[in-house]
Amino acid sequence: MKCFYHRDTDAVGLCRHCARALCPACAAEREAGLACIGRCEGEVDRVATLIRRNVTLSGERWTVALRFAVYLAGTIILAVLAYRSDEPRIRIMFALLAALMFVFSVSGLRFLLLQRGR
Repeated sequence: MKCFYHRDTDAVGLCRHCARALCPACAAEREAGLACIGRCEGEVDRVATLIRRNVTLSGERWTVALRFAVYLAGTIILAVLAYRSDEPRIRIMFALLAALMFVFSVSGLRFLLLQRGR
C-alpha cells in the first residue's frame, strides 16, 4: 500500500481518523495510533480522551454493582408479578421481561467478576 500523500512511498499504517494510508513522513504517532501529521492529530487525541473517560466512568465498581442490584431487583419483582398474575398473556409478558432482566443482571455480575481479576 502506498501513502495517500506520497504515491511513490510505502505506507506504514492508517490514520485513525480518516483511514488514509500514511508513510513515515506523514504519520504522527499518537496515544491511540497514527494520525495525519498536521491534519488529524487533534481528532485522534479527542477520540482517545473520550474513550479513556468512558471506560473510567462505566468501569467503576460501585456503578456496576448498582446496576447489578437494580437489574436483580427488577428480575425478582417481575417474576413475582408473573407468578401472581391470573391472565396468561400478562404472565408470559412478565416472565419474558423477568428473563431479560436476569440476563442483564448476569452480564453485570460477569463484569464485576472480570474487574475483580484485574
